[in-house]
Amino acid sequence: MREFPRLYAGLYRTFHADLPFWRRMAFAANGPILELGSGTGRVAESLAHRGFLVTGIDSDPDMIAWAEQHRPPLTAGALSYVQGDIAELQLATKFGLVLCPCNTLSLLSRDQAQQALRLSREHLLPGGVFAAELAHPRDVRTGGLEPSSPLAAFQDTETGRPVQVSAAQRFNRDQRAAEVEWRLDDLWPDGRIKRHVVRQTLQLWEPAEVQRAMQVAGFAGSSLLGGYRAQNYDEHSKRMLVVAVAP
Repeated sequence: MREFPRLYAGLYRTFHADLPFWRRMAFAANGPILELGSGTGRVAESLAHRGFLVTGIDSDPDMIAWAEQHRPPLTAGALSYVQGDIAELQLATKFGLVLCPCNTLSLLSRDQAQQALRLSREHLLPGGVFAAELAHPRDVRTGGLEPSSPLAAFQDTETGRPVQVSAAQRFNRDQRAAEVEWRLDDLWPDGRIKRHVVRQTLQLWEPAEVQRAMQVAGFAGSSLLGGYRAQNYDEHSKRMLVVAVAP
């Protein structure tokens, strides 16, 4: 769907809650930064604005094109984008930090995610850090998404029209994954509605599985966090993030 990058950018335009976390990780990093699944550049641009050297990689050429077209003025070389599959990562540069926001790892199959973790570790400098947010296992299992109830709304900056967001979710116990259908309704002044549908599969990663995957990928150690303030993860946490260190 060629409209998706524009709609995705509009949906996340006002979401800033995670940015301080990624910035803190960047300030602690010793070396350039790689963002996996960089999308329309929301996180990568935020870091490049603060003087970090950032590379964003995404498999969707339309996302890359949108990010390139809308990139803000930055110091030459501060931000670059690469089209590619994060489960087949093969870059010449070693990084001080590899980050993976917005549940991107949860959208991969387990084999793909394990491969992406191993390759991320191989692309880190000694002592470099990997950090990612995954879909919270509680949210994957229960969902709680009612398609008749809007989750969000935003104004499309290109058309000026409002866009209403809703979703339906079904958990498949056998596959240990949730099938999510996102519905973005473009609301026209004359009452017409143009619906854009995006389907995703969110893998269920339990906390112990995440840390085991980090060990298999070759990281020297890892920890789970329960939010963007780096609080420890527990059963009451609203989010699940993992931070791991390369040997």
